[in-house]
Amino acid sequence: MAEGGVLINSLPKSGTHLLERALELLGLRNWEATRPLVRRAGDRLGLTPPAFLDTRSAAAWRRARMCLPGADPRSAGGVPVGVFTPRSLDKAALARRLAPRAPGSFVKAHIPYHPITAELMTKAGLRSVTIIRDPRAVVASMVPFVLDAGGWRHFLQDRFAALCPEQRVDLVINGGETGRDGLTLLPLKQAIESVLDWDTHPGTLLVRFEDLVGPRGGGSAAAQSATLQAIADHLGCQLTEDRRARMAGVFDTTAPTFRGGQVAGWRARLTPDQANRVMAAIGPTLLARAGYEAADG
Repeated sequence: MAEGGVLINSLPKSGTHLLERALELLGLRNWEATRPLVRRAGDRLGLTPPAFLDTRSAAAWRRARMCLPGADPRSAGGVPVGVFTPRSLDKAALARRLAPRAPGSFVKAHIPYHPITAELMTKAGLRSVTIIRDPRAVVASMVPFVLDAGGWRHFLQDRFAALCPEQRVDLVINGGETGRDGLTLLPLKQAIESVLDWDTHPGTLLVRFEDLVGPRGGGSAAAQSATLQAIADHLGCQLTEDRRARMAGVFDTTAPTFRGGQVAGWRARLTPDQANRVMAAIGPTLLARAGYEAADG
């Protein structure tokens, strides 16, 4: 098993919780669950390495660093953290965020590929499993999630609420200004490509939501079993017969970010024209690289 722990990475709205459940089935544990409440509070304030590496935690980290004696504001840029609305951290800050965790534990992230990030992960002994999803499903899930994120208020909620449904879809596809903290929402194609680039990193295994979700989510048991085996092999875990018998349990509807979890569920949320615009924006080359075709679904 990875000596520095495991990183669950994902294109947002691509099955982070699904992948988390898969790793729990294989005997790994969420690193956050192993830590006392006072340490979790430190994560949110940016004082300790967080359990989720994304735009929000990067913002907290940058604020905390600026409060440290002798902190240089000019050192805050460099390596992107966050996929759709990335913030930059300097290499030293990111190295601390990617510090080795306990063997058998995992942390979660939305981080694009960057050579420095890959270098730091290798140095820390972190192995990663990164999950992607049909771009149409990403758009169909992202829009309602931003408008109602469940237990917390998404920082893009006001921006999306001011738009009509067509404009919301176009904003996710084409990107644009967020109106918050100088952040820009990257175009969907650029966001997907930044995550797919992890396929060049030997410590990263790239999997697809459609292959992991299983029959309860509209996938197949055979693909789910093969994907779980690939994850187990990559992480040095054992996919025992008992664990294989319980693999249907990775499909979990209790997560606050759950939005249906069906392979072709996007059909009920996007019009044919919207779906076609998504696929046209991504283009056949990137779709093929991700393992999708325009006719899929």
